[in-house]
Amino acid sequence: IRAALIFLWHIPLLIYTYYLPNGIPDFPYGAWMTQKGVLVTLLAMSTFSLLWSIFITWIFNNTRGSLLLAAVLHGSEFWLVVILTSFGINSTNLNNYLGYGIIMLLTSLTIIILTGPQNLSRKFDRLSNPFLFQ
Repeated sequence: IRAALIFLWHIPLLIYTYYLPNGIPDFPYGAWMTQKGVLVTLLAMSTFSLLWSIFITWIFNNTRGSLLLAAVLHGSEFWLVVILTSFGINSTNLNNYLGYGIIMLLTSLTIIILTGPQNLSRKFDRLSNPFLFQ
C-alpha cells in the first residue's frame, strides 16, 4: 500500500515533467516517456516506488520513527543524480538506470531477508502510531 501511495503522490510531478521534460533535473520520468513511452515509464516509476518504500520503511522502523532520517534518505536520491551526471551519465536516459534498479532490487531483497518482511526490523515492532513512543 505504501508504494502505491508513493506512486500516487508523484503523479503530479509525472504530469508536470511530461509537458516539461527537463523541468526537474532529478525527476527524469518526463524524458523517459518521450523515449520509451508512458507504459514503460509507469512500470519503472512503480518499481522504483516499491523499492524506495522498502528503504524508507526500513530506515523509519529502525530509527524508532525518525521522519528526519527518512527524509534525508529520500533527499539522498538527488545527490545520486548529481554524482551520476558529474561522471557524464545522462540522467534522462532510462537505460542508464538499469544498474541502479538492479542494485536497489538486490538491496531491498537483502533487507527483507535479513530483517523479515513483517516489520522490516528485527529489533523493533512496526510503529503503528509514531507519536506514541515508549
